Amino acid sequence: MLAAPVLALLACAAGPPRPTALGHGSSTSGLWPRQDVAKASGATPLALTADFAFKSSSSSARLKRAFERYEGIIRDQKTLWTHSPAPQHTSPLSTLEVVVPSTTDLDKVAALGDNESFALSISADTATLHASTFSAVHRGLETFAQLTIRLGDTIVINSTTTNVAGAPKFSYRGIMLDTGRHWEPVGEILHLLDGMAASGLNVLHWHITDTQAWPWNSTAAPALIQGAYRSVRASAPVRGDAFS
Repeated sequence: MLAAPVLALLACAAGPPRPTALGHGSSTSGLWPRQDVAKASGATPLALTADFAFKSSSSSARLKRAFERYEGIIRDQKTLWTHSPAPQHTSPLSTLEVVVPSTTDLDKVAALGDNESFALSISADTATLHASTFSAVHRGLETFAQLTIRLGDTIVINSTTTNVAGAPKFSYRGIMLDTGRHWEPVGEILHLLDGMAASGLNVLHWHITDTQAWPWNSTAAPALIQGAYRSVRASAPVRGDAFS
């Protein structure tokens, strides 16, 4: 009577099955949020070379930081199949070129309503990301990173050819964080931001403090605390006056 439950428990404890071979185009199943995958096919998976890098003719410092971030995300990604070897036959992929109009200011602060659509094309010879704003570039880089998977010491894309046309369904995709009444460590807030980037969210509504919450003073951004304190009246001390 106990044989079946015990076997099921042992199967769960063993973890997910390790793939012996990759199915054609299955990398696209890891995209989040869902993207419009125009094509994902081919018999030969792509393997990122040891010197794989993002490239662009733009000299934007912000774009350079984004490249460094996503190269790290791809290189240091965790996998459920740490001991599974990469496919024996792969095609090398050494670069992803990001193409933006020459008039685009990638260092401009992102704003609600920016064009976030992008076109990502990957083949055995080259990979190209077309975008017109930094927000769109960011969405495209995140999509490319989600297409990759580490098998052993090799990072692969499980298709010979993949075309993704990305565009958000809603312009406002946000989350609210209330630290005015519930303290959150800086590390947790950074994890939240990483999760927002991975999920394609673009607005963080941060409720930091108010008249009933703990006092907080910002010398870097004084406008953030406007309305959070009352001016001194009479002789009675008011909470937060020391920071006014």
